[in-house]
Amino acid sequence: MRYVAPFGQPDPDAPYVNGNPGTGVEGSIPPAAAIEHAQREIVAAIVGSGQTPDAGNLTQLWQAITGAFSKATNGYLKLPSGIVLQWGTATVPSDAGATTSSVAVTFPTAFPTAARALVATPTRGANVANGYTPTTGVSSLTSTGCNIFIDTLTGSSGSPITITQSDPCVWFAMGY
Repeated sequence: MRYVAPFGQPDPDAPYVNGNPGTGVEGSIPPAAAIEHAQREIVAAIVGSGQTPDAGNLTQLWQAITGAFSKATNGYLKLPSGIVLQWGTATVPSDAGATTSSVAVTFPTAFPTAARALVATPTRGANVANGYTPTTGVSSLTSTGCNIFIDTLTGSSGSPITITQSDPCVWFAMGY
């Protein structure tokens, strides 16, 4: 946005001054562009953040500047560039006798275009047996969620290791 100087001032950086009839100082005359440009800039920021301008909501510019975010355990941050960062927790349930188990995760907010990456990490080794830690992975990544799975594969003894406990994990996703 460009600064719009008071009407009739030759200096493009001239300041606005308050008038004072007692001393004969004339106040600055604001050109229409000084008001219109600022309003259009504010509305563009509000619309660009995904909001609909609302005359009854005087916090929309603040929301647009700070970015849409949620600091919840399962939260998100929408950056001005359009990149969205999301994080959360999930628990992959136990599945007695099985070597794989998964949990569906729904993101706190949908990615506007697509999720591009997700990393999941177990927060404890609930299914460690014979020195073997299960693999954690992600499948079916969409703009609204994914599946997080654990897979014990086969232990060092060559025999399958079954999932005996639920496995909590944390996840981090990025997209736009």
